[in-house]
Amino acid sequence: MAGCLRPLHVAVLEKAGLIVVEELLLAYTCATQVTDGDGNLPLQNASAHDTSFEVICSLLQANPAASFAANTKGLKPRAYFWMHLSVSHTGLHEHRVIHTDIKPTNILVDSREIGK
Repeated sequence: MAGCLRPLHVAVLEKAGLIVVEELLLAYTCATQVTDGDGNLPLQNASAHDTSFEVICSLLQANPAASFAANTKGLKPRAYFWMHLSVSHTGLHEHRVIHTDIKPTNILVDSREIGK
């Protein structure tokens, strides 16, 4: 399983684009289930490092259970928030509203991680 670890984790940490991440998901099917040295799944790294909305959605789709997994420090990804945002984003597109740069630093949330 160690072979599955490196490429996807590195791609997420280096903020690779969606095409790169999706190619890695195809090549390393188990990569979303493998933790790094800190106990983080790729989704946890993505949600903590200003990764694009599209990449986070792709990681969520590949491993939905990762949204509830805690790392070795007991921290869970903000994926629950991202799932709600995904639904909202789809609704915006239905009304022809497009946001071209959705990422954690561009979204205002309260202390309970509810979007504003």
